[in-house]
Amino acid sequence: MADRPAPAGPHRQGHLAGISVRLVDERGTSSTCPACRRRVPKPHGRTLSCAHCAFSGHRDLVAAASIATRVPGGGSAR
Repeated sequence: MADRPAPAGPHRQGHLAGISVRLVDERGTSSTCPACRRRVPKPHGRTLSCAHCAFSGHRDLVAAASIATRVPGGGSAR
């Protein structure tokens, strides 16, 4: 039985590293509060501040956390 060829693109890099890669839609991830999941106005600077629950964090880290929660088993919002 022949081995399957390695996939192309970002899947290939993950395959070579021994991890699975799932593509997700990143829209809204830097303007969605990871604590309460409500949309907040897109921040003008690098910090996202939620007026609903008072959460505050660097918007790139907030986006990364939100992306992780969009994949089954990808992490929690806490």
